[in-house]
Amino acid sequence: MRVALLLAQWCLKILNEPDWDIYYWSTEKRTPPPRWQNSRILEKLRKHAKNEGKEVRRMPDL
Repeated sequence: MRVALLLAQWCLKILNEPDWDIYYWSTEKRTPPPRWQNSRILEKLRKHAKNEGKEVRRMPDL
């Protein structure tokens, strides 16, 4: 199976989790359950949440 397809499947699985759980796991405020602890997608979310480049991020206008 291709990497992009696997990543897409994992994205869909994590999006089935409650939003606040994803937020707390991504910001490392809470420990994720074992099924997500070594997840590549959660690792990418954590890196994005750290905002190491100190970019100003905001929601786009609707």
